[in-house]
Amino acid sequence: MSQKTFPLIQVVIGFLVLATAVVAWGLFQKSQLDRSSQELAIRVTQSIFFDNDIEPLVRNAHPALIEQYTADGLRAVLSNASEILGPLELIESISGTSNMSLVPFSATQPTANYVLSTSFDENQTPIYIAMVWEDEAWRFTEYRIDSPLLYS
Repeated sequence: MSQKTFPLIQVVIGFLVLATAVVAWGLFQKSQLDRSSQELAIRVTQSIFFDNDIEPLVRNAHPALIEQYTADGLRAVLSNASEILGPLELIESISGTSNMSLVPFSATQPTANYVLSTSFDENQTPIYIAMVWEDEAWRFTEYRIDSPLLYS
């Protein structure tokens, strides 16, 4: 092996180690964001339907959600949903994930999209949730209960 190729091999190995470290950091960050966004989605849903308290949703609402519904509008919609659907009996599952760049210092904001499979008074009702990571916190951009009972 020539002396000229040895430094090139060291540079390539160094680059591969650095790239591996960056991807590992990104995967760790993604797992943290997945966990925190799922926990918030479940905690807020429990607060709304078990405790009759929508303030955690209002506090964590993104301005885009507040533009669609004022804070009072959110309170009215969710209160109405509780009355029509009956009590939340079970959050069966949560599906979805957060989306983020694995590259550090990316300009792309992390987002999360989930569907909660729930049962209200024996009616299967999905709840669609979207969030964006902004100012070091998850902010709800969508919170939608999808039940035909709400549209009839």
